[in-house]
Amino acid sequence: MKIFKIIAALWIIILSSEIFSQAPNISSIPDSINVMAVYGTAVSDSFYIANTGDADLHYNLFDYNSLAIGLEMLHENDFSIFPGTDYTNSNWTSLSGGAQVTGNNLTGVLISPQFSTLDCEGFYLAFDQNFFYQPGSYSKVEYNNGSGWSEVYFQNADSSTAHQKIELPSGPTGQLRFTGYTTKVTGNTAFWFIDNIEVVGSWHFYYDCSWLTINSPIEGIVTHSDSTLIRFTCDASGLQTGRHWVNIVIESDDPDEPEKKITVHFDIILGTPLNVNTYIENDLLFVTWDEVAGADSYDIYWADDPYGPFAYFWSTQLTSCAISTYWAKKFFYVVAKSDE
Repeated sequence: MKIFKIIAALWIIILSSEIFSQAPNISSIPDSINVMAVYGTAVSDSFYIANTGDADLHYNLFDYNSLAIGLEMLHENDFSIFPGTDYTNSNWTSLSGGAQVTGNNLTGVLISPQFSTLDCEGFYLAFDQNFFYQPGSYSKVEYNNGSGWSEVYFQNADSSTAHQKIELPSGPTGQLRFTGYTTKVTGNTAFWFIDNIEVVGSWHFYYDCSWLTINSPIEGIVTHSDSTLIRFTCDASGLQTGRHWVNIVIESDDPDEPEKKITVHFDIILGTPLNVNTYIENDLLFVTWDEVAGADSYDIYWADDPYGPFAYFWSTQLTSCAISTYWAKKFFYVVAKSDE
């Protein structure tokens, strides 16, 4: 009888400890959240921290570990400071936020400072231009990769407004030299205008979580059978188009899951060209649209019917396109594109 009473007492003690043991239980935490924003804008989203346990849950958002993929900028000059930091200049002048050389039998030379390209492969030069050709004039770009100057671009036959993207030879250092020679023929003077010089490296991973802001308290208590809403904002200002990642780490006193991680995928896309219009001038049909922030070029598609099917027609760095009025009726849509 005494043995039975001892066993029964132990069973009651064990059962009562299980009944009255209380612990928090963190739940409703997603593994990932997908967020999308147009280039240069911000977007907000949220998630819940829920507690399905029978004790209060104490949590702390203690860290953001981020990863992004983008193109490395090795050198740039937008001529906001003329002729550019540490550039040497002969006969180039500041014009409309860029640089121009023009005159009769005039040579303009613009040389960048040296910049590091160590351990870089597959990088390229990009720049905007407007070259107005006259007989005898030319525009030329040379590149020095540490082994001497080599010509990477030359134009001496036609006018050109084409955006340039030129692969450069690898080497430990880089340096650019822009040379324009202009002439005057029958009252028309040649000129070469350039802007937005960039030397862009290959795709690489980098760490930056400054674009993520937690708008809710980063620590707090969730009572049992309750939840707390956590709001956050992803800001695309200053970021390249493409996908960015960040891990939001949540620490809590949940005995089974003391740490939870949420991966935020932040996709930055270009906006849609707005106000697509057409007009006819000098037997040409012009298609125009609004500039899209972050766009390097635009693809134009056309069709005989407003519902398609649409076919690729043309690509341009401008916000307009001119075609023949030979076709009686055409419908257009425009897609913004980025080199990134």
